[in-house]
Amino acid sequence: MAPLFILKSLILCELMFVVHVIAESSEKCPTSFECGKLGTIMFPFTDSKRPHCGVLAIHGCHDNNNPNGQQVIVLNNKPNGRFLVLYIDFHTITITDLPLRTSLKSQSQTQRCKAFSNNLSLPLMPSSPFGYSYAKFNKTLFTCPSNNLSLPGSFYNYNNCSNYHIYYDGFQSLGDSPDLRRPGPLAACSKIHFALKDVSNDTDPFSFLSDQIVLEVELSSDCRHCIHHRRGHCQLDSQGNFLCVTDAGHISWIVKMGLGLGNVSNTIILSIELYQC
Repeated sequence: MAPLFILKSLILCELMFVVHVIAESSEKCPTSFECGKLGTIMFPFTDSKRPHCGVLAIHGCHDNNNPNGQQVIVLNNKPNGRFLVLYIDFHTITITDLPLRTSLKSQSQTQRCKAFSNNLSLPLMPSSPFGYSYAKFNKTLFTCPSNNLSLPGSFYNYNNCSNYHIYYDGFQSLGDSPDLRRPGPLAACSKIHFALKDVSNDTDPFSFLSDQIVLEVELSSDCRHCIHHRRGHCQLDSQGNFLCVTDAGHISWIVKMGLGLGNVSNTIILSIELYQC
């Protein structure tokens, strides 16, 4: 009987461990987070310890050893993909591109022109089952090797950078789309996107380019339905799939899973006993 008792104990311990892991992995995301100098943040933002709880994860929220530490977000499509978070307001987060700031504020024209290199262009914004983020106020520019292009009259040509000419449409709105179609003569040019200042002079791109990027989060239809119709919380499971977690549904799911595993353990033990008979 001793081996059977040991086997029963092992099976029960394993099943209890599985229930514990499931409960931990399905832990409901908190409604708010404390994040250093930013104070209390809420969904759709999250901290780096709980990336499954929001669209954009903020790093440095829990740097207790450095009260003056910086909070940043990481956008991996850039070699220097860390952006300092300035402030958060509802579904909007304002960040700054420090290398771009250095270029724009330089007294050297050569250094300033480095702002138009592709690696200092607006980063691609991450998306997830929660939704996506986009730069609210941006401008599309084209860097071209040639100065002899025939373009619509609304386009400006900035030629004070030695290695290329910069073309842009001065009459486009503050919300240029990253998918803006380029006129035919610009086909060989590089297209770049920049954040905009509130006040600008169309003839000088350095007067309207900004190192501060305002990102707006647009929730997916699934997440909006979860929040507004089911009064739930949007989060991801361990596989990165969307979950709408409600208080009642979260608790009952774990209880049902525990009961189900308990029934499985009873069946296994009964089968062993019958086999020994």
